[in-house]
Amino acid sequence: MKHLKKYLSTLHLGLLLVFVCNFLLHFSTYRLNASLSYILNLGLYGSGIILFVLHVKPLRASTFYYLFYLVGGLILILLNTLKSAYVYLLATVFLFPFFQDSLTSQYGNLNLYHRKKGIVKHRFLYEVAEKKYLIFEKVHGRVRDYGRLATGEGKLSLTENGLQYQFQITTASCIKKDTTELLILEK
Repeated sequence: MKHLKKYLSTLHLGLLLVFVCNFLLHFSTYRLNASLSYILNLGLYGSGIILFVLHVKPLRASTFYYLFYLVGGLILILLNTLKSAYVYLLATVFLFPFFQDSLTSQYGNLNLYHRKKGIVKHRFLYEVAEKKYLIFEKVHGRVRDYGRLATGEGKLSLTENGLQYQFQITTASCIKKDTTELLILEK
């Protein structure tokens, strides 16, 4: 049992260190791949909850630290079941560093994410990230679009000025027409 505590504590500390580094990377143009980051967050929460259960008996300061992960997990469960404004407020206070932008669509090696501030999504604001070095993504900026990019249809490519989006539209007389649009990237 003592070896399990030591192993889980080391794993938790390592995951916490990676999470803090990833959080600090968000202030630069690079960050960890979103799916890898999500898996690391699950590991961090899971190890925190298990360590809370293992540290309950002798009540120490570390028990209250691990209690944060139990409360956070319960808030996430309540958030998904109740969808109440009070639960959203609790989630914003307790879990804001753990919220991630959700993947909207992929265009080759470009990923589009819904921008979030806490739990609130900006409806038509997407973040454009390019896959780099297998586990990292380079964020090129944000783009405003009113629903066309979310479909995942067409071709999206980076240019010097922004994004070039090529897609087909259907006119009123049911004729398909190729269209190219230049979207400006915001930093």
